[in-house]
Amino acid sequence: MLLHIIRVIFILLEVLILFNLLIVVHELGHFLAARWRGLYIEKFGVWFGKPLWKKTINGVQYSLGSLPFGGFVALPQLAPMDIIEGKADIDRAKLPKISALDKIIVAIAGPLFSLLLALIDKVEPNTPAAAAGLRSGDIIRGFNQTPIYNPIALLEYISKHPNDALVLHVERAGAKFDVPVKPTLLPTAGEMKPRIGIQWDTTGKVSIQHPNPIEQVYNSVTSTLKTIGAVASPKSDVKLQHLSGPVGIGRIYYLLFQSERGWQLALWFSVILNVNLAILNMLPIPVLDGGHIVLALIESVRRKPVNMHVLEVVQTSCAAVIIGYMLYITFFDVQDLPFVRKKLDQLESQSSAKNSQTP
Repeated sequence: MLLHIIRVIFILLEVLILFNLLIVVHELGHFLAARWRGLYIEKFGVWFGKPLWKKTINGVQYSLGSLPFGGFVALPQLAPMDIIEGKADIDRAKLPKISALDKIIVAIAGPLFSLLLALIDKVEPNTPAAAAGLRSGDIIRGFNQTPIYNPIALLEYISKHPNDALVLHVERAGAKFDVPVKPTLLPTAGEMKPRIGIQWDTTGKVSIQHPNPIEQVYNSVTSTLKTIGAVASPKSDVKLQHLSGPVGIGRIYYLLFQSERGWQLALWFSVILNVNLAILNMLPIPVLDGGHIVLALIESVRRKPVNMHVLEVVQTSCAAVIIGYMLYITFFDVQDLPFVRKKLDQLESQSSAKNSQTP
């Protein structure tokens, strides 16, 4: 039991280290681009909260915060980010003006700075997978026009869409074809859960591909854009609560680190995640890097900066919306954690039993 607890703590530390590294590298891109373009850099912080350590070097305040979640670089010459980075210690009006091009370069530097195959081991008889003709040894490359990077993605999709049919993209002996299948309730560890009836290869033997980097980026870009389009479409059954936030992403990292090739798989997943986050970060929304680019373009057209008070209101409002959105999807992510889901299922079973006894 003690060894299991130590292993869990160690895996959580690995997840924390890698997740923070991704964010810090992104911010480092902004920092180096700002240095290159001659912007005034007020602060560069690793982690948030009350500083455990801080020191000013060559006019830049470097700090280590008390909350181990990412980092930031404070650039007062860009749009105000006081709600996240704290109130600027310098009067922005006294800073030299910079060109819109410099702002765009610094904004885009963060995103720029910054396949595992699913082997079927067994197809259970009298299940949707068996009826669809799936066989042991088939390779699931994706589903619903989306590449699959880990069996977890398919499992989570089915758990969140238990009544929806889906199309699996299968490879067998070099031939590729699509297989429509619909989940049904099947016995799983003493419970009835929505599944299609396949068991993944648990021998630890995995096949690693080395596809063309351009192909990888293209697949990630198209997949992310399709997801955004599905969430925005009123006709789609994909909603905001189906996306994953820090808790959901952390859970995927935890599961990856449990495997024999934990760091290899986690680093691979980080590449995919970085591409996706870069795309999302380039959306034309204030607070995000894409918002900074839009504001810089507006400034270049107007020949003068946007009113500072208006910027503060817009930035603060958008930051509040994004924080609210993160809390919203985190609420659903927490419900998917195994120990939470087990407790919720128990409460639901008790409630159903109580209602069935009511005359």
